[in-house]
Amino acid sequence: MESELGWSRPDLLVGLSLGLLASGLVAPWVGAKIDREGGRRLMSFGSLASAVLLLAWAQVGSLPVFYAIWVGLGLAQSLTLYEPCFAVLNRELGREAAKAVVLVTLVAGFASTVFIPLSHALVSSWGWRSALYGLAALHLLVCLPIHWRLPSKQRAFAPSTARRASSQAVRQPAFWGLLVSFMANGAIFSIVSFHGLPLFMERGVSDSAAVGLMALIGPSQVLGRLGMLWKRGSFSPSRVGRITCLLLPFGLIALVFVPWALAAGFIFIVVYGISNGIATILRGTATAELLGQENFGAVNGMIATPTLIVLALSPSCAAYLWQTAGNNYQSVLLALLLAAVLSACAFWYATMSKPRTDFDSSMTGAEAEQTTPD
Repeated sequence: MESELGWSRPDLLVGLSLGLLASGLVAPWVGAKIDREGGRRLMSFGSLASAVLLLAWAQVGSLPVFYAIWVGLGLAQSLTLYEPCFAVLNRELGREAAKAVVLVTLVAGFASTVFIPLSHALVSSWGWRSALYGLAALHLLVCLPIHWRLPSKQRAFAPSTARRASSQAVRQPAFWGLLVSFMANGAIFSIVSFHGLPLFMERGVSDSAAVGLMALIGPSQVLGRLGMLWKRGSFSPSRVGRITCLLLPFGLIALVFVPWALAAGFIFIVVYGISNGIATILRGTATAELLGQENFGAVNGMIATPTLIVLALSPSCAAYLWQTAGNNYQSVLLALLLAAVLSACAFWYATMSKPRTDFDSSMTGAEAEQTTPD
């Protein structure tokens, strides 16, 4: 697109940021809607909208239109990605949802492993416009039929239920601990995704080796999720999270202080991938364990909104920090280390805070503390 349309890379990345912002802003509404109606209509519409918008993207020639399309894609993402999926699983499966969340994220851990090379192959063979036709077809032929088979049974409760659940959630210390932890972790994920390659190359890693390191993220995520699936009956999500969130600070310490760039990068990427893979599962399991499964979609949406906003803004903030530090990533690395420590401390605070007994009408306080994914 840069070559054909003459747009700069920052111009193009604004589209992605707008999409993430749009997705975050509607996340609470989507979650509450799924709590009431299930995921069939919303997720099916999201797949259909994704296909239409990808087809529109394939025709784009104007930057404002490109941005409008990405706002629409952000809204479609809010109907189809992890947050609505977790809301559907918790709504339909209750306390059995944890295993399903692990299995879904285990498979989805291969998304980048499959679709980055697939998209690259389509662009190389067909061009970027025709590649978008192929991706749109996948939404229509694969995603839409699956989403249309989801349950859609209405729940009979007042519209004020989600608002009451939200007001009760913000009174829980665990809510604020999870919110800060997921926001800090989201910032790390976003910065590493956008700045990982130039960061490694600045530290002396070759271009090909840097690409190889980034390619390890997907398998490392799957490794972490396999470990969580293996030990699912032994540890609650809270306990798994307390252990996992301590890994990332040590990975960043290695990246900052180990003098051998390739070895430091390898240690960091593997630790980061394992940690991030499990952190995705915790968004769907620890939230339900600590805050209850009643109105999970609405409450999880409240956490997703600021997290997605941070995801959208973090790469630009890191670029500004890199520039003000004299085009050097050392200050960005220290900021990442600080964010990792903050995420760990906030998660520990969330899990050590005793849940309020009036939060979930379907579960007493004692039951909430004993809830595990078993």
